[in-house]
Amino acid sequence: SLHTDELFLQDNEKIKLGNGADLTLHHDGSHSYIKNEGSGNLYIDGDTDDLVLQAGDDVRIQTQGNENAINCVGNGAVEIYYNNSKKLETTSTGAKVTGSAFVDSPSASTGGVEISRYGVYIRSDDSYSKAFAIHNGGYTASDETILFNSNGSATFSGLITANGNIL
Repeated sequence: SLHTDELFLQDNEKIKLGNGADLTLHHDGSHSYIKNEGSGNLYIDGDTDDLVLQAGDDVRIQTQGNENAINCVGNGAVEIYYNNSKKLETTSTGAKVTGSAFVDSPSASTGGVEISRYGVYIRSDDSYSKAFAIHNGGYTASDETILFNSNGSATFSGLITANGNIL
């Protein structure tokens, strides 16, 4: 029914837009839908300011086959998926990565950091002599507690305690 400034439809009745009724809006009694049923993309454009998606609980972005891509959990985590498998999530104390995390510099030739269940791998630029350093609270050479140089040598500062054989 049509009122002066409102359009009322019963549950499961659809508003169809476009020459081929490509865009539909409807409510099925439980859920509301905006559906692009034709060819082309569906754009939500907020080009004059921000675009805000707001929900009473969670916001989910899913790809084909209803695979999870991003879940924003109300009062909780943000979860990021790869091929429907959770790879990154925020927690109350930081972030949790499932699998490997690779941190790379803007140029592949300047090295990077990989943290995985197999260990921590740090590569430096070939122009630096340091391959890996553990610092004791600072960022200068005097703060280095353990230094592994790219030439294979290692430097340890302070007391070294070993249990077992050192070869």
